[in-house]
Amino acid sequence: MRPPSSPDLNPMDYFFWGYLEQHTNRLAHNTKAALINSIIKQARKLDRALVAKACSSIRARIQHAIDVEGRWIE
Repeated sequence: MRPPSSPDLNPMDYFFWGYLEQHTNRLAHNTKAALINSIIKQARKLDRALVAKACSSIRARIQHAIDVEGRWIE
């Protein structure tokens, strides 16, 4: 069994969106535009080394998904 579109195997799902949420929710946003600006600002500040580290875990995540026969990992 393989997870065809598992969020456990997609760095956008297991890293990026959570990172953005954590960093953009530190302050309240009164408008949609303020939220969008905060998301853009945080995405631009994202450290490349942090992204590389998140992406480098993909091989281990794939093996773990195989080991648990495609069941939910996190």
